[in-house]
Amino acid sequence: MNSTTACSCASSRNCDTLARVVGERLQHLQSAPCGSRNLTAVAAAVGADQGSLDMLDSDLALLIGGGTPDGWMHTGTVRRVPMIDLPHWIDLSLTHADFVVLKLDVEGAEFGILDAMLRDGSIHKVDVLHWECHQSRAPNKAPKACISLRQRLRAKAPRLRVTEEGQLLAAKQQ
Repeated sequence: MNSTTACSCASSRNCDTLARVVGERLQHLQSAPCGSRNLTAVAAAVGADQGSLDMLDSDLALLIGGGTPDGWMHTGTVRRVPMIDLPHWIDLSLTHADFVVLKLDVEGAEFGILDAMLRDGSIHKVDVLHWECHQSRAPNKAPKACISLRQRLRAKAPRLRVTEEGQLLAAKQQ
């Protein structure tokens, strides 16, 4: 994975900043001893387009959702972070030979991201999708938007293994 292909930005400054941050974090991971915890955080957002996103600069908001100023958690300073075009990045950075697990909990952005991935075919580079669908944040508050998106995923990406947040817990409780 090459951090310089993370986006094709209208603003080269945003792209350069994102490439630098991602590059530093990936270099840290590569130097970590085998068997150590290889976790890293990148101050960036994903979407179906490139650009930027205003997020609350609060660890709590970012950990438990609501990290956008229009979210339910309205405390903290707003910080603008670069946003990469996730479908484009997947298409440029990954191959069909890679084993890709995509964890997607993006507070409503899943509609645009997954629609774009279904349109451009980048969904076929993903082997496992674990996601959460936020019906309350559906475009135009469309009723049954999550059901429709699930059906399109099944129809257009039948080999994709899909799990949904809360799905396993709900099954255990029945």
